[in-house]
Amino acid sequence: MSDFSEKFRTLVGNSGYSTYALAKKCNIERTLLHRYGTGERLPQTLETIFLLSDRLMLSSHDTNELVRLWNMERIGKNVYVQCECIKELLENLSKVTKWNPSFKNIEAKHSMETIPPRILFHSTMELEHYLRIILDFESQKKEFKIQLCMQPSYAFLTNTLLEHSQKRELSVTQLICFNRQRDSIHKNAQYMTNILPLVFHLSNYEAKVYYNDAEQHINPMSILPNLIITAEFILLFSLDADYGIIYHDSEMHDFYSAIFSELSNNCKTINKDVANVEEYMQLLLNKNLAYMINENPCFGISLRKEFLDQVVKPDVPYRELLIEMTEVDILKRTEEKKIQATAFFTNAGMTTFLETGRDNEFPPELYRPLTMEERKYVVNRTCHPDLQDYIHNHLIHDDSFHFQSDMTILVETAGGSVIIQKPAGLQGRKTVIFEESSINEMFTSFFENAETMHLVESFEASLFYMKKSVAEN
Repeated sequence: MSDFSEKFRTLVGNSGYSTYALAKKCNIERTLLHRYGTGERLPQTLETIFLLSDRLMLSSHDTNELVRLWNMERIGKNVYVQCECIKELLENLSKVTKWNPSFKNIEAKHSMETIPPRILFHSTMELEHYLRIILDFESQKKEFKIQLCMQPSYAFLTNTLLEHSQKRELSVTQLICFNRQRDSIHKNAQYMTNILPLVFHLSNYEAKVYYNDAEQHINPMSILPNLIITAEFILLFSLDADYGIIYHDSEMHDFYSAIFSELSNNCKTINKDVANVEEYMQLLLNKNLAYMINENPCFGISLRKEFLDQVVKPDVPYRELLIEMTEVDILKRTEEKKIQATAFFTNAGMTTFLETGRDNEFPPELYRPLTMEERKYVVNRTCHPDLQDYIHNHLIHDDSFHFQSDMTILVETAGGSVIIQKPAGLQGRKTVIFEESSINEMFTSFFENAETMHLVESFEASLFYMKKSVAEN
């Protein structure tokens, strides 16, 4: 007996149907339907679930619960939970892109001259108050360096650091414990979600991880496990951030700095920035991706050099190099066919694609808007059957998966990296490579199960939408 079969038996019992009557109504063998209820068999497709739901006249709540339990039974509870965490991460990416600092007007009780060598505080508000004063003071120096040893679970810390995001000299290193147990690695996705605002909005942020049980990694004898080090100050505070101590003392600073240095040497850096367009283009030439999620469809690869000569803006730096590298990438995919990917995109991204002829994989701000004739050319080129061999595009159902971000995510299952690109904005374009096995594993599992999770339409449906959009315009 499984959770799915138990739920199914309950719903059938509440409906008043006998197994024989329901089987006849659904045109399903009675013995097969019986085995759904005993846990001996599981429906093979979502269509069967929706058919049963329709015949049983289930509420949307019961239908969703039945689908959830079916997915959990089909792929396993741990994998299902991991997929849901990646789904939540993807759905919240827009918050990372559109972040704006929210300054709090907290009246300072102490100036730097009046802060004693040791200060005890007894609330999160006091901690935030002192932290803001200290960071404002440190930000006036030529070197603005902050070291953190704590889980990324404190919103007030993230917000306070992001208030200084415009300062190019700010350097932040954070040591984080990642779970290594199979039934707990889904929590690593939440840690990754929490650091993304810092990754994309700070000019120099380094996330370093060590592997343990993140729930148990804190020394049980330590009542102040969280550590913040600035050039002059040491801040220690409790897990609930309700109490702690601040040291403005050189001896204590040396002591904790040495501890941090030793811990840092045993950690692995998981994020790496891609500095510029040329480096990013080189990255594309060498990647071996398996999955991609993008606001726009990944059809831009079909555009040849003669078309790029027309649409790339004349004032783009290294314009000829960009076109040449793009052409090399196209030839590598179409002729060698060594790079294949399953790509997912949204309805909303279709308009942007038709305006530029490019997807976010290649920086779209480099391309001028297309004319209507050029848009028709793009659609016709996309329909070429040879292009379907290496990029398999799927249109995401917006009502079942709320991916609204304009970030691009490339998952390299062979190399184990996850590449996330934030498009140009107030802080400029930024591409970051994450190299961490559990994060890569969860992204891969999410995409492997995406179609059976009923999140996508067919390649043909996406082409139909493109043609329809051009025709309407």
